[in-house]
Amino acid sequence: MKSYVFFCGIFAMIFAVIIGTASCASNKEAPKSADSQQNSGAVEEDDPAEGSVYIGIISFAPYAEDITGGVPVLLDDEGYDKLQSILDEKYTRSKYQGTAIYYAMHLALANLSANESNYPKDLDSATIMTFTDGLDNASTSPVLPPLEGTSFAGKVTDEYLGYIKTQIINRRILDRKIKAYSAGVRGNDVSDIALFRSTLVALASKSEYAVELEDYTNLETEFSEIASSLAETSIDTTFVVTTPAVSTGTKVRMTFDVPENQNDSEAGLNSKRYLEGDIVYTDGTYMMTNVVYGGDIGSTATLPVESEINEYEVDFTFPSFKGYNAGKDTVKQWLMVSGSRMWQVNSEYRLEDSSVQKRIKHSGVIYLVLDSSTSLKDDDVEDVRDAAQAFITTLYEQIKDVEDVAEASADDSASDESQSQSS
Repeated sequence: MKSYVFFCGIFAMIFAVIIGTASCASNKEAPKSADSQQNSGAVEEDDPAEGSVYIGIISFAPYAEDITGGVPVLLDDEGYDKLQSILDEKYTRSKYQGTAIYYAMHLALANLSANESNYPKDLDSATIMTFTDGLDNASTSPVLPPLEGTSFAGKVTDEYLGYIKTQIINRRILDRKIKAYSAGVRGNDVSDIALFRSTLVALASKSEYAVELEDYTNLETEFSEIASSLAETSIDTTFVVTTPAVSTGTKVRMTFDVPENQNDSEAGLNSKRYLEGDIVYTDGTYMMTNVVYGGDIGSTATLPVESEINEYEVDFTFPSFKGYNAGKDTVKQWLMVSGSRMWQVNSEYRLEDSSVQKRIKHSGVIYLVLDSSTSLKDDDVEDVRDAAQAFITTLYEQIKDVEDVAEASADDSASDESQSQSS
């Protein structure tokens, strides 16, 4: 059973595709020097693919270490196995006392920014997901090297937290806000319950993104649910208006809300959801000019819309077509020849093959920031590891689902083209 923590929230962060920078001390060592924390900012691939998702992982106790080496891992087949192995081998309980939550968050922010130039150009989101079981008591330690030229050594802990809050709110990764989530299971050594809860809220970009769990039973479920919300996809529709090779000056109207049994001119005129344009034939080419959209219908088509002549018919293509509900809307075509003032339904119009839908996978960079302090028992660490691996698995499976759909669509298109050529 979980209780969501609601106080006043502060930060903001957005999901998805990553590339890190600094790494700090490992669980087996004291913190490294500042110079050793910085890397070149190079991503694992030379040309980041659009729609890719990258994941980095930071483990913290009285230090913070990017256990993905400061270079977030591309979540493909190979990357999935690598991330699981990293969690198995490198996410372990520390042997040192202390909890440096704010320093770990700072490291995640630094790594997000340091590799910004290497992210896919279509980056949609940048996200940090943090887990802890206690309060910060080590982020202002003088042994921790500065990050991004900033050090809070010897300062008041609240000052560091205020800096992290401001960075979550104001920092941008390729002009994207950061989406921050936090989850906590209060350890037995935490006596200030209010401070623990307010800290969780402070580490989240919205108060509803901060979750306190009573124990580790539902931690894996919570991580998986957050991962599902981050696996963003969208549907891109291309709509093709196919008309007869009509005479120049003919108007065409596509309606998406006229009932099947209404075919009179007034029904076409009174449509609220439509696409309309004038067909012009010039220099051997058909074009659609004076395009108007009604209601929620729209497209990114460049005007005038050019066409392709397909034997005795003409195809006008409208990319990123909005408002059309394939399989639900009743689609009709109406023509108004030059000199007429009345719409006439085109009873020969065929809806088949008029639209193509493609599921778009959005790119993202994500950092997992995981407590590994000695206040966690070995079983607790195992539970956190399982939750992190479930988070990665959820994202991976949804990405693969999108890829499988895209491959099936491509195979269908190739099959249709082959059949068309053979006939």
